[in-house]
Amino acid sequence: MNEKAIINSDKILGVIYKAIDALNDSLPKDRRIEKSPQASLFDQSGAVDSLGLTLLIVGLEQRIEEELGVRVTLVNDQVLSKEGSPFNNVKVLTDHIAKLVDEQNG
Repeated sequence: MNEKAIINSDKILGVIYKAIDALNDSLPKDRRIEKSPQASLFDQSGAVDSLGLTLLIVGLEQRIEEELGVRVTLVNDQVLSKEGSPFNNVKVLTDHIAKLVDEQNG
């Protein structure tokens, strides 16, 4: 992995953590999302419900545009038709966002 990709992934992870902080502020203590790459989001463990996921996605899209200067749509027909969800955990979400940002940057 080159240095630029590492920096981008770190920035993306930071943006995700800020969105998690904002979401956690509205969740009960026992439902808060851990800030780690392995933290479950929307999977069998039920870390967040569909409303929580929606709030996280909206917050992330806004933060990505503000902090990274790239407008991305995290959910579309292609994402929904994939077998593996990009919202299973923080690491998978980071990779998904990195791919979208790379596509936007050409």
